Amino acid sequence: MLGQLNAQALIAGASVYANSIDEVIATADLSIISDFDAPGHVSYTEDGYTTKPTSLADRGRLTTLLLNLYGSRKTGLDHTASTSGWRIEPGSDAKADLIASIEQGALVNRLSMGRPAVNGDFPARSRTASA
Repeated sequence: MLGQLNAQALIAGASVYANSIDEVIATADLSIISDFDAPGHVSYTEDGYTTKPTSLADRGRLTTLLLNLYGSRKTGLDHTASTSGWRIEPGSDAKADLIASIEQGALVNRLSMGRPAVNGDFPARSRTASA
């Protein structure tokens, strides 16, 4: 999602969220806020701006794009000083209740699928025919 909100995707015209500010993009249970000053993170950007507390999604509604200074000048959209360190606010359902409602599945807390394309698609795995 962060890759869809940054300068590269927006300049390329490939962001699925380019025109989604103030639009509902996810469940109302999703709120994402900055945690830029958390341990292991820095509260300033690569282009020298100090970050401020930022809401990325508020109850499923997209609140900002993540354009650096170059991207904001190139697109004419607002600059948002941001860096690594985002926190998803906990929902109202208990984890045990969520798990109990699943008949069959897997609990995954991290998934690495390589680098998605600028439009958000993950590249298909190449398959070779076996002899």
